[in-house]
Amino acid sequence: MAYSRNIIDKLQKYLALRPRSEHEVYNYLKIRNKLDNTETDFLLTQFKALGLISDPDFSEWFVTNRLQFGLHGFNKIKQELKQKGISAELISTTLAAHTGTELESQSEKLADKVTADKAKFGDNFDQKAKQRLLRKYIARGFTYSDLKNLI
Repeated sequence: MAYSRNIIDKLQKYLALRPRSEHEVYNYLKIRNKLDNTETDFLLTQFKALGLISDPDFSEWFVTNRLQFGLHGFNKIKQELKQKGISAELISTTLAAHTGTELESQSEKLADKVTADKAKFGDNFDQKAKQRLLRKYIARGFTYSDLKNLI
């Protein structure tokens, strides 16, 4: 199949910005560039063969990025990966590889952040404030067991 240089150039630029999941690229080709299923599948196959699209590489990059920059719990990372079309098996494998030092680092960041948030309440740290902090950090993907000793 012959594709216009324009589509291939757009896809190369899209992939050059950051790693992408197969699902993201599929949606990019189908929705933004309005290609049919055959064309989309062909381009996905070609770019996967070149090693430019790889769900394992993407999930590894994504988890490392989320743990390194910002305060994200494993539950939120897991949900974001699901939204990007990564399989549950690959998600669990990738997260399992990051449970050592990265988890300790996240726990330290979380403890520092919770301590700072508790200090903002000062003497007004009551049950309502505790519930508010719990909701805030559970929404960021942390579990109650991560938080119960900190708050």
